[in-house]
Amino acid sequence: MAALTRSVHSEAKRSKRFIQEDSVSPVRITLISEERPWTDDELMASVRAYMQMREKALAGQPFVKAEVYRVLGHTWNRSPSAFERRMQNISAVLHMSGKAWIKGLVPASNVGAVVAQRLEGMIAEVEQREPEQLDYRGAARRPPKNLPGGSKHPSSTSVVVKRYARDPDVRAWVLKEANGVCDCCGLPAPFHDIHGPFLEVHHVRRLADRGSDTITNAVALCPNCHRRLHHGLDSPALVDGLYASVPRLRRESVDQ
Repeated sequence: MAALTRSVHSEAKRSKRFIQEDSVSPVRITLISEERPWTDDELMASVRAYMQMREKALAGQPFVKAEVYRVLGHTWNRSPSAFERRMQNISAVLHMSGKAWIKGLVPASNVGAVVAQRLEGMIAEVEQREPEQLDYRGAARRPPKNLPGGSKHPSSTSVVVKRYARDPDVRAWVLKEANGVCDCCGLPAPFHDIHGPFLEVHHVRRLADRGSDTITNAVALCPNCHRRLHHGLDSPALVDGLYASVPRLRRESVDQ
């Protein structure tokens, strides 16, 4: 019997199909089921856990992602790696809506439109806002095999865009402080317009993420770095670099 027990424990440690809880006496070993569809409760648990980690990340507070996956896996009888992949789906939805995502959870490129819409609705519920009506169908669309015909007379639609009021004095101060040099790459502005060197003001904690419109949350960027901070897969690392290199910046929490 002892030999059999050791064999079972050894297999449980090697295989990703089992969760072994050493804190329970006697040791509890649970078979993981990965084939069943994800329920709304499982997805919401993932979203809530992600958004809690994200808030800590934005505020510069420490957390351990692996422990979050472990707890979720034990609660819902799935592997921790399944929840890590689901978190990457959530990163993809945040990325598509122009919001910050957690460093190390690179947005997944294969998130389906139906799942993305479900996740966006849950993110909106957690953030206590209305869901964004984003079109996720073309997010990972492959180039066509044949030459596309396009349209000589493209149709148009009207959309409602949410814009935030920005303090012009903050913008002017940040641009003057930059003195024509990008706060991210350290290179001069790529061109001049009628006002001088062209740089764009960016809020490090984005206004959509409840960031403040203050000089301690704003930098001046060249257009390339600005797009990179919004859409680049290395955006979280660039944000860390800005906090390290621009002394006036302060990490913000929602309580501020």
